[in-house]
Amino acid sequence: MIIVRRRSWIQTSIVTSTLGLLSVACGSEATPPSHGKADREAETDNSGDEIRASDAGSKKDPVKDSAVAKKDAGPKEVAPPATADAGVIEKSGGEWCKVKPVFAKHCTTCHDGKGTAGSPKDVPLLTHADWTKPSSGFPDEKIFERAGVRMKASARPMPPQGGVSKEEQALVDAWIAAGAPGSADEECAPAAEAPQAVWPPPDCEEMHQLRANDGKGGKFTARKGQYYQDFMFTPPWKGDKQAVGFRALVDNKSVLHHYIVYQNDAFLVGWSPGKNDFVMPSDIGVFMPVSGTLKMTVHYYNEDGTGQEQDASGVEVCLASKARPKTAAIMPFAANPVVPAGANKLEIKSTCTVQSTEPITIITSSPHMHNLGVHAKFSVQRANGQTEVMHDKSFNFEEQTTWGINTVVNNGDRVTTTCVYTNDTARRVSFGTNTEDEMCFNFALYYPMCAMTCVPDDPLAAVYHLSQGGGCPAPGGASGSGGAAGGGMTGR
Repeated sequence: MIIVRRRSWIQTSIVTSTLGLLSVACGSEATPPSHGKADREAETDNSGDEIRASDAGSKKDPVKDSAVAKKDAGPKEVAPPATADAGVIEKSGGEWCKVKPVFAKHCTTCHDGKGTAGSPKDVPLLTHADWTKPSSGFPDEKIFERAGVRMKASARPMPPQGGVSKEEQALVDAWIAAGAPGSADEECAPAAEAPQAVWPPPDCEEMHQLRANDGKGGKFTARKGQYYQDFMFTPPWKGDKQAVGFRALVDNKSVLHHYIVYQNDAFLVGWSPGKNDFVMPSDIGVFMPVSGTLKMTVHYYNEDGTGQEQDASGVEVCLASKARPKTAAIMPFAANPVVPAGANKLEIKSTCTVQSTEPITIITSSPHMHNLGVHAKFSVQRANGQTEVMHDKSFNFEEQTTWGINTVVNNGDRVTTTCVYTNDTARRVSFGTNTEDEMCFNFALYYPMCAMTCVPDDPLAAVYHLSQGGGCPAPGGASGSGGAAGGGMTGR
């Protein structure tokens, strides 16, 4: 018998996912390159970042001098304000990795630390640390701040020969305004998608399929409308196992919005548009107990169908032949989205404090929003105040992806989930399970399993977090009741 339960929004599954520039070509922050004797008469001192007039020993700001000499030149040009300390570290991508190629193009060929810019002791501009040092000529400012001033100066701007495009200038301005964030990866290697491999994984001992069904071995009939359907399964394997890969089985995509598989009420794996097969790193597996239940919650979106659409979507699970040394689980990071009508790139954030007795390694980031979502960010603030960005990329509901990361968090660290929305409708949109509503999640795979808790500060975000199991699947126990009876799990 098919049982379709209408649930409250708290009871319902609430997820749908498994889930460069400071162009100063040959110029330092305040140092023009020397191209001849006349230029060397107005050269930097031995720190390489102060302007010295040829007829006086005092240090002068060429921007201020220009403003005095030309009363009609307008107000003094200033760098964009830095909104944060220069202590942010971005895991990969981000503003530093956008401006780094511009620096290489316009700055480092001269500011190479070898005196090419005109002074034997000229400051190098090769690394993020170089840019964030204090300016000896202007001790209250950092080098990147002085460079921002010099790039827009009327007199003796940097780079002296120009050539900085508007797009490059915009990147530099954004980097400075963000407080000149750095990167944990100085070379700015691009973030890779979660590991992909030929299916099945080499150490796969047995495979089992969980599929939507009518309780009698046939396909499920999706009625017209938008609703959730639960399918319950009893694990057929003997003894506790580790899953080392999951393969999406998408049957009738015209009515399938997404599905999620819960293991004893904790988020295990899911599919949404853009998701691919997921194969675990070679030393990590996901705990699959023989006790308890598995529940697959399918969101059907059959607004335009016949009312008799057939579907057998689901997932194929690969179990390892022997236990791998590390056991992982999914931690659902959540925020409470409230998006006013007409909002443009509105940021919704939620922060939680890590509680753990040992270091925790986060290995994937899988953001999820609905149609208004345009960008996702995932970061951690350390006890010393330094921020590390783990994920910072645009978001498209039709192309949702699981990204590979490798970040260690510790007890007391603060993890922030940020979802960015643009609402071009005339209605206010808030959290909900329908496609027309919104969500803000980041499903992160971490290990060791159950060695961490991270409940959001915001009470509603905490509700959404806990509704997905809170990041720790219980070794046994009952999942939700109801749903289609009979299973539909097949093994081979």
